[in-house]
Amino acid sequence: MMNCSPHDTNIYVSKKHYGFVRLAIQQGYHLVPTFFFHANDQYDNPMRDFQLFTYKLCKIPVGLPWYTNRWRFPMSNRNPARFALGKVIKVTQCSHPSEEIIKKGM
Repeated sequence: MMNCSPHDTNIYVSKKHYGFVRLAIQQGYHLVPTFFFHANDQYDNPMRDFQLFTYKLCKIPVGLPWYTNRWRFPMSNRNPARFALGKVIKVTQCSHPSEEIIKKGM
């Protein structure tokens, strides 16, 4: 979420985090791909630059979770958010999945 900026047209997707897939396989839950449009536009983060600086410095985003609207009031920007759901990815339960099984689940 730190890579997301309000009103930015770029979308950043991390391909290296599979923890949720591992949990889904261990628990036997099916996966549903979901994408929210304009979710970044709901709030602004005035501490974002400081958080990015501390994240680059010590790999921990230090800062207050202070999210505001564009006029710096503690409320959302009231933009309409839409979402899209993909087809369900059926998962077979396995208590100790290997990395190969996890990447195949993706």
